[in-house]
Amino acid sequence: MNKRKKWIMQNTENIALFDGLDDAIVGIASRPNLESLAVYDMHRIMRILEQQMDPEDAAEHFDANIACMYCGPLTPLIMARYPAGPRSSEVSRLRAALEQIASNRDEPYAADFARDILARREVR
Repeated sequence: MNKRKKWIMQNTENIALFDGLDDAIVGIASRPNLESLAVYDMHRIMRILEQQMDPEDAAEHFDANIACMYCGPLTPLIMARYPAGPRSSEVSRLRAALEQIASNRDEPYAADFARDILARREVR
């Protein structure tokens, strides 16, 4: 069991979760006099889906099967982050550079190192 899912299960009695998206859990939303809801990060959901399918199919799957899913009053919330501005473009450029290094077959050690950095970033 993923540590995020384990934490949710320890801190709530009755909660609905999406299957296979445990790494996208960011927390629990509390509501007065109502059950708590799981909160997922939309960007993390998309990252998980894009590892399983191409980006267009991932976006279509998200729209058709996750964003519009309703499983009663315990339906999880999906949070969209406010754009971070210039810093996010710097991170995007760094990620693109690492992905380019990771795909370089002429430099296997550098590629392994870049893949390792990218994998560690996915965990956070």
